[in-house]
Amino acid sequence: MLLLQFGVYAQVTDAALFSNTTEPDHYEELKNNFDSIFNNTIRLVTASAADSNNYKTFIENAYTIKEEVSGKYDVDVNIPLFNIESEILAGENERIKETYVTKLVSIVQKSERHTIYNVNYVAYLNDDVLSLVIRCKLKDKPDSPQRIMIETINYDLKNDKLLTLEDVISIKGFKREDVQDKIKKEIKTVSEQMEAISSPEYQVYQRDPKNSMYKIENTTEFFLGEEGILYIIYPYGNRDFTSQRDIILY
Repeated sequence: MLLLQFGVYAQVTDAALFSNTTEPDHYEELKNNFDSIFNNTIRLVTASAADSNNYKTFIENAYTIKEEVSGKYDVDVNIPLFNIESEILAGENERIKETYVTKLVSIVQKSERHTIYNVNYVAYLNDDVLSLVIRCKLKDKPDSPQRIMIETINYDLKNDKLLTLEDVISIKGFKREDVQDKIKKEIKTVSEQMEAISSPEYQVYQRDPKNSMYKIENTTEFFLGEEGILYIIYPYGNRDFTSQRDIILY
């Protein structure tokens, strides 16, 4: 019998120095180790005295299930919800439940073929910016690749509002044109690398550097992580059957 466990799960970590660097010394290591951050915790980077005392309750691990039924499904799910009095976050919580819990229930009740469904998260508190990052892995068609979807929610605790990438760039004191230029250059480089190794026998996920999705105003997935580093993510699994993604750090 499926058991959905409701509870609060958070973990204290040592506070890191808030860095305004645009090129972290461990740039490639951070990108390569991206998947290891999803440990279902909220991590304190920097915060006010009040937030330092209360941050452990800001995110709750609301739905937890790990279960495998042969021939039907293999689920390993930790679905977070915000635990802050806010109409804005109440709306986000409803959307999270509609997206991830509805899918979980559908798989468990209706799956007619083996489905793999994993959901994990991590959250960071950088001063007044609370960033929640959710990663979902889904494979429900034997002839299709696994999808990896990533969504982020960035919330301003002080002003009770959701933040855009432009907001965070301003908070960090970065120049908008510099960030846009870095995105453009990195996507162009990856695109050229993919084209170089692509062949009829070896198909790779192609990027189009001219696509408007790479404009700052259209970029929806980003967060402030350890050391206050800005992660900008293009998770192509959000719209296609792929696990490919591009990550730019600033």
